[in-house]
Amino acid sequence: MNVSDTQVRVFFVGGNPACYGTRAITEQTGTEVAVALIQGTLPEAPEACTALAFQGSLLIDLDAPLGDRPVVKLSIDGAIPPSK
Repeated sequence: MNVSDTQVRVFFVGGNPACYGTRAITEQTGTEVAVALIQGTLPEAPEACTALAFQGSLLIDLDAPLGDRPVVKLSIDGAIPPSK
């Protein structure tokens, strides 16, 4: 979902937000914006987490206006880049 010229919002289904976090990795070119969502257990998560699903969203800042570029799924091969 295009929020502004330089922001898009992506929606996802995640686990219990007290236990799991989600972050985005992007690769932006002049022809497309590729996005991967990385989900994992939070360091401060309790030992036992309830099986709870929720719909979440992330706001992603773009390096340049989206324009006509499509937002596509980014495939990650190998190691996942660390958080910034």
